[in-house]
Amino acid sequence: MFKINKTFNQKEVWFNSMIGMTCGFFATLILGTIIGLFGKIPKLQFMYDIKNVLTYSVGMGIGIGVGVKCGLKPMQIFAVGIASTLTSISMLVPHYSLSTHTISTTNAQYGFFTVTHLQKGIPGDVLASWLIAVVMVYLFKFFEFKTYVDIFLIPIFGLLIGMMAAGSLTFLTSGLLSVIELITDSLARSSKGLNILVAPLIGLIMGSALTLPTSSAAIAIMVHMHGAPASAAMAATSAQMIAFAVLTWKANKNIGKTCAVGLGTSMLHLKNIIKKPKIMIIPVVASMIAATCAVALPIEFPSGDFGTPTSGMGMAALYGPLFTLFENGWTNYWAWIHIIIMQLMIPVIITMVMWSIFKKMKWINESELKLYEL
Repeated sequence: MFKINKTFNQKEVWFNSMIGMTCGFFATLILGTIIGLFGKIPKLQFMYDIKNVLTYSVGMGIGIGVGVKCGLKPMQIFAVGIASTLTSISMLVPHYSLSTHTISTTNAQYGFFTVTHLQKGIPGDVLASWLIAVVMVYLFKFFEFKTYVDIFLIPIFGLLIGMMAAGSLTFLTSGLLSVIELITDSLARSSKGLNILVAPLIGLIMGSALTLPTSSAAIAIMVHMHGAPASAAMAATSAQMIAFAVLTWKANKNIGKTCAVGLGTSMLHLKNIIKKPKIMIIPVVASMIAATCAVALPIEFPSGDFGTPTSGMGMAALYGPLFTLFENGWTNYWAWIHIIIMQLMIPVIITMVMWSIFKKMKWINESELKLYEL
């Protein structure tokens, strides 16, 4: 049986795919990064191996997340996972060198990551994985077919699409990301004055990406964010979550809901944001101010050999504060200032002040920030 379906909701596919990508990203790379923190503790180095496996699996996680969220059938979900995995581990990619500060295709070849890459914990191309997953969803939604050999045909279809994407799509997406990484690295090596001027924009982008159906952590790892921009992004994402946590307490007066938002994810307010986008104003302002202040501190977040999602994690599972201390030392008072003032105090103060002003202006009320599903 074969038919063409033109009635599916395309906007819903894109929206759900972003949520699915975020879920898959968190279940693999983000979880692995958090587990990897414990690998710094003596006798727990095996945690690094777990972290590397989860990091290497990010393509599969994204593909399955997108497939599930978009309502595909079981075999179709696995096919999307296969295609996303092959796309994410393609070696046919341009890369930006942090040592030479140039974009190169010298080592680009058609092939896939090896055991060596697994041992090093290279995450692969997150953007291309998501895009090919969306393409697969469109194909399965648009062309509906059912045969007696679907159990063979559908995975093979995913394999072929993944191989083609690995030889084309990843070259384009990696080229784009390399240019962005070049800009980010230039900012990391630039003067404080330039960083202060750009920091509000970093705060706006990373703070918003944390709450919207995207992933600030994915952005951080895709462009290998490090240096002052990473410091700004860390402050921005943490401030975003704390600001939403304060708003959650103001509207719900519930400790559980407040902790779920402040230490879990501010995406819990996504339905409220869709109904009333203006509730994003306070957290975004807090993110922009915190990011601007953060770049003035003599503290940096190295990207490592292949980049980490450090600066996009915010307060999720207390990752932001913990990594700040692990990277800069528990006795580094600048690290503590970054945590206490930039990540905590600034968003709390700004949120309290702006909440009072907006309430007096009757521009916001508690009902717009209610969480009913927790």
